[in-house]
Amino acid sequence: MSEKAAKTGTAAVCCTVWLYLAVFGGLLELRQRVQHASASLRAASMEQLMSALDGYARQDVFDPAPYQLEYVATALQDNSGQYSGKMLEYVEKIRSSGNYPANFGLLEYYYLPAGDFQGLFACSRECLAQRRSYADVWNGQVEFYRTKVLPAAGEARMAEFTEGVQAFRALLEETNRNRMERIVLTEENRAFVDAVCGGSSYASLMGQGR
Repeated sequence: MSEKAAKTGTAAVCCTVWLYLAVFGGLLELRQRVQHASASLRAASMEQLMSALDGYARQDVFDPAPYQLEYVATALQDNSGQYSGKMLEYVEKIRSSGNYPANFGLLEYYYLPAGDFQGLFACSRECLAQRRSYADVWNGQVEFYRTKVLPAAGEARMAEFTEGVQAFRALLEETNRNRMERIVLTEENRAFVDAVCGGSSYASLMGQGR
C-alpha cells in the first residue's frame, strides 16, 4: 500500500471515529441532563414528576428502563388512578425488553407492593430465562422469595406462594435436564425450596435461618 493511500485510509478512519464520538457524546450529554433534571424534581408536585419521568423515558435512547421503572413505582403510590394506564404500558414494555435489571426491579417495586403474586412469579421466571446460565441469579431469586415475598404473602396467601415456588423448582429441573453443568442452589436456598414444596407451614418457613 502506498503512503498516500495509507494516509487516506487513516483519515477516513479518524473521520468515522470522530463522527461516532460526536454522536455518542451528544447522546451521553442528553442522558446526563436528563438524570440531573430528574434529581431536581424530587420535591416537585406529583404531576410534574410523572410528566418529567415520562419525558425522560422517551428521550433516553440508551436505557429508558430505569425511568420507566421509576414511573411505575411512583404511579403505584398514587391513589388517583390517573397514571395507571401509562404505568401498565411501561410494565409491559419492561417485561418485553429483555432487560434483566429492570425486570428484577419490577418484582420488588411493582408486583410485590401491588400484592400480585401470580404476576410476580411469572415475571421472576422470565428473569430466570434471561439469565438461565447463572447460578447466582437463581439463588438471588430464591433469596428474594425467602426474605421479601414470603413475609409479604403471610399465612393467608401461602397457597399462591407455594405454587410460585413449585413453578420455580420445575423450571430449574427442566433447565438442568438440558445442561452438562447443573445449576446448583446454596444449601440454605435448596432447603427452603424443598420445605416450601414439601408443604411446610408459614411459621416454620419464617423460622428457618433464625
